Amino acid sequence: MINSREYEAYMKENNDFLQAFQNINSLTYIRLSNLIKLLNIIVDMDKRKKNISDELEIIFDSGFTFLSDQIEDIKIYFNNFFDEDFDLLFKYEHLINVYLTYEDLMVSIKEQSVLDADTKKTIEHILFEIEDVLKYRKEFVNEKYQEFDEVIQDISNRFPNVKITLEIFEEIYDQLAN
Repeated sequence: MINSREYEAYMKENNDFLQAFQNINSLTYIRLSNLIKLLNIIVDMDKRKKNISDELEIIFDSGFTFLSDQIEDIKIYFNNFFDEDFDLLFKYEHLINVYLTYEDLMVSIKEQSVLDADTKKTIEHILFEIEDVLKYRKEFVNEKYQEFDEVIQDISNRFPNVKITLEIFEEIYDQLAN
């Protein structure tokens, strides 16, 4: 059985925070929107007393956990690094999403393959570099984004069968929504 009340309470508690991202159609909102839609579909099924398979229960539990972890991580930056200033947060939003994607990539490789020492070191170096920029609100040039994109593409090419968490939830959403 899914805990739809806990999910709904969490979403209500974080509604204003999430609404700020949705209002500007931000990268964060776009990145998480299909996961939220997926969870909402499962909650709706539960409310309509439709049979929810064990597989959907697992998807709901892991999706809700992933979503809340992502939101809480973003709130840490918002509260601790950007003094609860949305304009400042949005200035660094792309970089925060790159950080969260790299973090997820590292976990996904560990779960779905073997994370070699070089790849782990590369990802950890980038995570450290990003966190330093965020923590001290440094300027970040577009060329650096390109460099990070090239690194993530290289890593993805070396691990073609590894999917990050949001990719998996996107696929499940596409199946359930159709």
